[in-house]
Amino acid sequence: MKNGFSLYKDYLSASQTAKRGSFDRQYGQLLTEAFYLVGVRKLFDLLEQADETGQYIELVYAPSDGLTVPVAFDIRLTDAARETPGFRY
Repeated sequence: MKNGFSLYKDYLSASQTAKRGSFDRQYGQLLTEAFYLVGVRKLFDLLEQADETGQYIELVYAPSDGLTVPVAFDIRLTDAARETPGFRY
């Protein structure tokens, strides 16, 4: 089992060489946003859990009133990868 830092580096490396709009590219961007949103400890811990369980990380958004853009405030594990990971409002 890899540690969270190694997993993070692997995902970012894959995203840099992936085509624009691909899952790898979007997941790398999501992880970068999560890094700034929740910090190293929580992100790396969840990456390790996701690796063990076959899950992915997604962003959690605050409810929107329909007039403003939803704002991400946390991350969580999800069971399945989607075309646009973590961009669920």
